[in-house]
Amino acid sequence: MTVKSITYKSILFPCLSALCLSVGQKLHAQTNTSVYSMLGIGNIRTDNYDYGSGMGGATQSLRDGRYILESNPAALPFLDDHFFAIELNGTFQSINYTGNAIKTPIRSNQSQFQRFAMATKFTKWWGGAWGLKQYSSSNYSLYGEKNIIGTSDYITTYYEGTGGLNEVYFSNGWRLGNNFSLGLKSSYIFGNMTQTEYMYTANYIGTQLNTANRLFYQGFNFTGGLQYQGNISDKIRLGLGVTATKKTTLTGDRSLSMSSGDPDNGAPTNIIADSSLGNTKFSLPDQFGGGISLTYDRTFTLASDYRYGKWEDVGNSTNGYNYGYNNSSQLSFGLSYSPRKVFMYNGQYVEMEKYRLQAGAYFNTDYVNMYGQQILDKGVTLGLGVFSRRSSLSYLINFQYGSRGTTVNNLIKENYFKLGVTLSYRDLWKKRRYN
Repeated sequence: MTVKSITYKSILFPCLSALCLSVGQKLHAQTNTSVYSMLGIGNIRTDNYDYGSGMGGATQSLRDGRYILESNPAALPFLDDHFFAIELNGTFQSINYTGNAIKTPIRSNQSQFQRFAMATKFTKWWGGAWGLKQYSSSNYSLYGEKNIIGTSDYITTYYEGTGGLNEVYFSNGWRLGNNFSLGLKSSYIFGNMTQTEYMYTANYIGTQLNTANRLFYQGFNFTGGLQYQGNISDKIRLGLGVTATKKTTLTGDRSLSMSSGDPDNGAPTNIIADSSLGNTKFSLPDQFGGGISLTYDRTFTLASDYRYGKWEDVGNSTNGYNYGYNNSSQLSFGLSYSPRKVFMYNGQYVEMEKYRLQAGAYFNTDYVNMYGQQILDKGVTLGLGVFSRRSSLSYLINFQYGSRGTTVNNLIKENYFKLGVTLSYRDLWKKRRYN
């Protein structure tokens, strides 16, 4: 039996048959494993990891003078004048896996840096932000069975996926009078993803076969935004926001490495070393979003967002496997309570928030489906903001509990808890650049 007859297609394409065969035999728990991240470009991050995380992410119609809001660049010109802001965000996530294929309780835990952002006002009517954050992640490890072509025999195969895409961005927002604003976010998306297969073929060809399929993607992405805020009574303020992202194609390269031998028992013997398989591409769809909010007495805020992605129109290939692309949607609701108090700061009376309490919920339909099942992600959130009168630091803590996936058709459901912490620092510029 030749090597080619065993590894046909597994060398060229990620093998998804393992997902529903023996996925429950083993899931490594060093990092947050998600079997669905082996599809497409992995799990796309829908959370902006800003102060809206405690509100279910419902921030498209909101503005804030202190914090950098990511979902709509039109919010940037309403940052406080003469300040610059820096934000760092990290998360801890714990996932419990359930499903018919799960034989024993499995849980994974991971702490991860998510976002770095800076922002300032360039003029009284122009604000900007720039930063780096994770766009998608591909992280899975599981056992499956692969059929030897032309026989009824199966080979135990271990699959491991790593990598993901990152986003570097520069956003600008311009104020149009007292109520309207518009913005543009320009992003460069890039990153690597690797799927490694370890096929235990020693009983057939005398050695173990290992293949690593590597993908690299890069491309630009642009999102435009528009906001309106105005009073509809003495104490109630209405906020409206819309965003639109133009379809774009990520281009890149794919390569293959193949070796024989068990990596745990010495260095494997190279068979193929980083052989190019040519160019590849993956398209991101047209996406549209909208949000509405009501704020009472600058203290209570109720907000809701909806976002829609036209994934069915972009024509990404599935290589003939039992998954597909469906239009994605994100629906979120949020509440915020932020009482204010007047403090003495640098010899002047300044009105500041004492603290901020938040709650929210979200219901997302993912961009992929597996064996005819749409992948749903739903959950609830809580948030707490703590401010310091004696320093330029503030802290935002959010809690998130939700579930992703389904147990139908032997798929896996992920029940997760996430703790997010945002550290915010802001200060006055040493020299004023505008009045």
